[in-house]
Amino acid sequence: MTGASSWRLRAAARTRWSPPHRRWARRARVCWWGRGRWRWSCGSARRTEGADLPLQSGAPTNDRGGEVAVLRPHRRHVGGPVQTTTIPATPEQAAIGRDRTGGLFTAELPADARIDGEWVTAPGATGEGAVVYVHGGGFQHTDPERERVLAYHFSAAARRPALRVEYRLAPEHPYPAALEDALAAYGEVLRRGIPAERVLFVGESAGATLILSMLLELKRTGRSLPGGAVAISPSTDLTLSSESLTANDGKDVISRAVLTTVAADYLGGADPAGAPQSPIHGKLGGLPPLLIAVGGDEILLDDARRFAAAADAAGVSVQLDVYEGMPHAFHLSAEAGTLLGRIGDWVEAPVREYPVSGPKAGPYAVASGPDGALWFTLVHEGGIGRRSAGGELSLYSVGAGPTVIAAGPDGAMWFSQYQDHRIGRIS
Repeated sequence: MTGASSWRLRAAARTRWSPPHRRWARRARVCWWGRGRWRWSCGSARRTEGADLPLQSGAPTNDRGGEVAVLRPHRRHVGGPVQTTTIPATPEQAAIGRDRTGGLFTAELPADARIDGEWVTAPGATGEGAVVYVHGGGFQHTDPERERVLAYHFSAAARRPALRVEYRLAPEHPYPAALEDALAAYGEVLRRGIPAERVLFVGESAGATLILSMLLELKRTGRSLPGGAVAISPSTDLTLSSESLTANDGKDVISRAVLTTVAADYLGGADPAGAPQSPIHGKLGGLPPLLIAVGGDEILLDDARRFAAAADAAGVSVQLDVYEGMPHAFHLSAEAGTLLGRIGDWVEAPVREYPVSGPKAGPYAVASGPDGALWFTLVHEGGIGRRSAGGELSLYSVGAGPTVIAAGPDGAMWFSQYQDHRIGRIS
């Protein structure tokens, strides 16, 4: 475009001219076209990883009179405090749990299956999707009969068939054997044509630890993540650093000493502070929605709390349920009725909310970008937001409140600023 100029900006520095065709790595770029006298101005800002920089109001002016906005990416996590529900144990809930017992229908895996395990389908399960259920037992024990019953109830709660996963047991087969087997089971589910977004991971106790490890390993290797995961009483930090390991020792049905032995046998010399074996030490950003359930008297209470807080800070949609007065393995008691109801409600929730915190916020319009992210306008805060496919949230200041936003044929996002009588482009 004849006579057009672009402006390269640095915070707290003078603007410097650069040719319009120049590109800068890891920069967001915005241009405006104003009404009246032809005016074209552009700005860009380097992305600062891990920074928590406020949106800036106002904009500097270049020497040709064009308004230029300094864009500052604002990295915020989803929500504020972790969404936590405290669930008391009552006689009524115990009665519900007793009423939840029922028959069991099982179907063995086809002979050509490349994994061990079995499918368990409850009446009413639609067949749309699957539950990948990973059992507990301290990484060392399995009880197929009990696990079939649990798989049946998880199938009923999620309204889809459940695959009960068998895996090699410690100490004969230490880490990563169990993780490898669980990942192989998930891979087989996907090879059967079941979409990843219709798969729900469910794990209890050691199985809960394993499904969180699965999520981290799938993300690390770039494989498809499931639609969500339910972790019941997970051990998330095998360094055994949580305060509840001491505070609840004596209240719970398992002790710190037992957990110490279990962790050592499972790790087999692997680093207890490493990931994915110790999920809390992994990079949690981009994980699918999580429901974490834990008993209030468990020695693993703070493992669940800490992981939920870390996941929330990383931008993950997470719900933490704390069952008051309940020990480890509370899901095997009458309280399981309440838990199953919570799982069913959580899985079928038609809306997932991803709050955008800020002094004014006010998301106005949203559009799908050519980069696979969702872009939205913050009309009151004067910003453009971007939520990546992995769940990472970035906000960019553009001055006066943007309204409508849409993907352009040039691969950029275009937006309108009604009050300033101009349109903008961000790439």
